[in-house]
Amino acid sequence: MADVFFSAILAAADDALADLAAIAGHPDAADHHRCAAQHTREALDAAWDEDLQACLDQDRITGRPIRSDTIGGFAPLIAGCSLDRSAVLVDRLLGPTYAGADGLAWPLPLTTATTDPRFDRRGYWRGPQWPPITWLLWWGLRRCGHRRTAATIRATAIDQLRDTGCTEYVEPVTGEPLGSPSQSWTAAVALDWLATET
Repeated sequence: MADVFFSAILAAADDALADLAAIAGHPDAADHHRCAAQHTREALDAAWDEDLQACLDQDRITGRPIRSDTIGGFAPLIAGCSLDRSAVLVDRLLGPTYAGADGLAWPLPLTTATTDPRFDRRGYWRGPQWPPITWLLWWGLRRCGHRRTAATIRATAIDQLRDTGCTEYVEPVTGEPLGSPSQSWTAAVALDWLATET
């Protein structure tokens, strides 16, 4: 499986390593990481599905895309993408099948679109809201210049954490905390949001 979401995280990590290498006085390493990040972004562009308006994972055996409408489709926001593509993704993210879906306790991203046949509000990664995924999208929105949307998501995510604590993930309609009640990665993103002005 070629996973677009993890690939996007790799591109973002390479960008961060390029910045660090430049600060540390290693321009060759910085160039290497910039090239690697760009290569990954190009692969994500090739995984873009125009009909779904999302990136799709690819079955490496058959070479075919996996036509499933999941949070992975928003990978370009994490990896860095054009303003045009990010605008399309912001509309989808805030739209009626993700954070704008009817009946949500908090208008935050779901892990699977409500219209996908595999959507399950309690199913692990098939619909619930995960604070680390919300954090990644918030970070990507800021990176792509969508600061107002990012600020709204941050404020809403902090409200959710006030109600649920540092739970692993959240049932999106009832707001019920699910999984571990004391998840370290949720605590980590909570600290980062609280340390950030907007």
